[in-house]
Amino acid sequence: MRKKAIIIGGSGQDGIEMAIFLKKKNYELISIIRKNNNKIKKIFNNKNIFRIADLQNTKKIIEIIKKFKPKEIYNFAGISTIPESQKKILLNDQVNNHAFLAILENLSKMKFKGKIFQSLSAEIYGDYNYKKINPLRFNPINPYAISKLSSYYYSKYFRKNFGLKIYCGFFFNHDSKYNKGIHVIHYIVNNFKKILLKKKKSFSIRNVNVKRDWNLATVFIEKIWQILQKKKPCDFILRSGKYDYLEDVVFKVAKFYKIPLKKIVQNNKVIFINPKTKKPIIYSKKIKEKFEDDIPNILDFKIGKKNKILNIVKNIDSYL
Repeated sequence: MRKKAIIIGGSGQDGIEMAIFLKKKNYELISIIRKNNNKIKKIFNNKNIFRIADLQNTKKIIEIIKKFKPKEIYNFAGISTIPESQKKILLNDQVNNHAFLAILENLSKMKFKGKIFQSLSAEIYGDYNYKKINPLRFNPINPYAISKLSSYYYSKYFRKNFGLKIYCGFFFNHDSKYNKGIHVIHYIVNNFKKILLKKKKSFSIRNVNVKRDWNLATVFIEKIWQILQKKKPCDFILRSGKYDYLEDVVFKVAKFYKIPLKKIVQNNKVIFINPKTKKPIIYSKKIKEKFEDDIPNILDFKIGKKNKILNIVKNIDSYL
């Protein structure tokens, strides 16, 4: 008998990647999206796997769950960027925290026996300005991180008190071709391609001195599925353990597109120019950021380290 799964938040990059992965595993699948999206439907050859429901419409989502009777539920829905969470603080908490809480409450009343995955973020650890990050020492500094951390504690509560099989995954930065262009690597790749096609002359990046653990989303998706096949629910971190300055990412993308690039520092400004034409391509600022990190290896999966930036660039470029 085919396994059944429901994806909540099927229009985001993680929801799409998970749907593709589960279809390959021959799952019977429903993907819940907030509104009709023909572009996403084309990815799946317009197959009838989609249902329309807002994450805050608990009644409709629970009706879908009751009717379909899935063995696995994956929740990727919600506000996923810090700037948006700061502009819409109340909505951010309603979507990322309260809406998921309402679903858990209903699932507990149903005595749901299946497995539930809740996607969280490494943002709950704060600004990374210290040498070690303890997996259980949280320091959320923006509305997005606060809402994700609150939903984590609710997950633990329902897991302990109602026996719900909830698996929580803390994601470090990850990207793919299905990203809507709101993440920085996607933004850089997109702009370099426009420059290559002579649709744009230059673009700006706020801070190229940022150092992060950037990853390819597809690598994370497979690991999530593997962990959900374990009987005992757990909390886990997904990362590669390899950190790159955004400046290094910029040079790697430029090399991929064979665009010559040279960095020039003028006072507090950083400008990347084409050394052949002397014309500026990228404008940025010189902002210092301390960053050291060593997360103890307790349910800490370091995956997809080899050629990860190049793999991200290739993945995004193939869809532009």
